[in-house]
Amino acid sequence: MSQIVNIDALPNFYAMNGANTKAADSSRIKLRMVFGNSVSLAVAECEPGYHPAPQIHNSEQINYVAEGELWVYIEGVAYHLRQGDAIRIPRMKMHWMRNRSSSKCVFYESSCAPLIGDSAVR
Repeated sequence: MSQIVNIDALPNFYAMNGANTKAADSSRIKLRMVFGNSVSLAVAECEPGYHPAPQIHNSEQINYVAEGELWVYIEGVAYHLRQGDAIRIPRMKMHWMRNRSSSKCVFYESSCAPLIGDSAVR
């Protein structure tokens, strides 16, 4: 069944009880997530200097920069994304990102299979 969700009405994932803040620079990011049965979508606003720890997911990701710019590192290779750019992150590849600019960055991250499948988090 379809359902309309307003992203601005969702809580910041990193402010929720039980959220995994170990892999993220959680003080510099606001992350809102919606879930389907086989895909998830995250909308992230990250402050200048945002830099989470390297991570690996059992899902393929497509990241799209809606505002600002972001450096994405996949297996040690750096990619500089600007507003309007998208990048594919293959499943099980080490990756991380960094907002090296002096402005906020907003990016969308789609993951298939869903990045977090736990129904308690949904």
